[in-house]
Formats: sequence, C-alpha cells, structure tokens
Amino acid sequence: MKFDDILVKLGEFGFYQKRLYLLLCLPAISVGSFMMSLVLTMETPKHRCKIPGLYNDSYQIQGAWHQDLINMTIPPPEHADLDDYSKCNIYVYPSNVTVGDHSRAVLTPCTEWVYDRSVFKTTFTTKINLVCDDSFWTSFAKMIFYLGVLVGDFLFGVLSDV
Repeated sequence: MKFDDILVKLGEFGFYQKRLYLLLCLPAISVGSFMMSLVLTMETPKHRCKIPGLYNDSYQIQGAWHQDLINMTIPPPEHADLDDYSKCNIYVYPSNVTVGDHSRAVLTPCTEWVYDRSVFKTTFTTKINLVCDDSFWTSFAKMIFYLGVLVGDFLFGVLSDV
C-alpha cells in the first residue's frame, strides 16, 4: 500500500487539516514580525546638523530665512545633484570673520542633529543620536541581536528535542 492510497482512505486535505495548518502558521507570523521590528526601530532617517542657537530647527526648510541659515552654517553637498547637507560637520566662524565666508570658517563636528520625521516619527537611532561617529553602534546592535537569535536557535532547538 502506498502513501497516496492511505491518504485517500483517511481523507485528503479537508477543513480540519486547513484549520490545523493555519493555527501552526500563527506563531511563524509573529516570529517574522519580531525579526523585522529591528529593521524599523534601528532605522536612521535623513538628518543634518542642527543650527546652533535655533531652538525650533527642523529638517524641513521653514522658509527663505531658514534656507539662508542652513547655507551659512552647514557645508553644502559635494555634488550639485545632491540635496543633502553635511550630516556630521558644521561651520563655526571665529569672531573676526564675516558669517558666510566659508574660506575662513572652521569645520567642526556636530553635537546635535535634526531628523526627517516624514517617515519615522522617532526611532532608537534618533533618540540617542547614533549618527556620524556613533553610527557603527546601529550595525553592532543588529549584529548582537542576530547573534542572539543564532545561539538561541541552536540552544532551544536542542532543548525542545529533549
């Protein structure tokens, strides 16, 4: 007697089998969403340096005056076709230099950033500013997470068979 013959006698893929299959898929769906949550929470949105002294600075241009402030304090993009300003550096002008004279301005690393909030309102990366020199921490956190998943798979896979 063959396997197919046994299935015909027992009954083929009916209501009970479909229901059992759906119930077995539910945990797999939750595991998939758990694995994808890291992608969303550790996302780094577009950002640029915050203009010093401008308390309501935002990533979106608020007007011509805001565009002028950005052009004076943040290095422009290296290529004309890019619209992103420097993400990590800002111009600091000595007291004897005219604002806007970039040739004598000192390029210094940012200490505060503004983020594009059109896609994500807030992420873990934006809460603790894991950008520029600290951007490697997001990759490190993802690596540790997936290393834990790998170790857990082997450990709990063996324990579930005991």
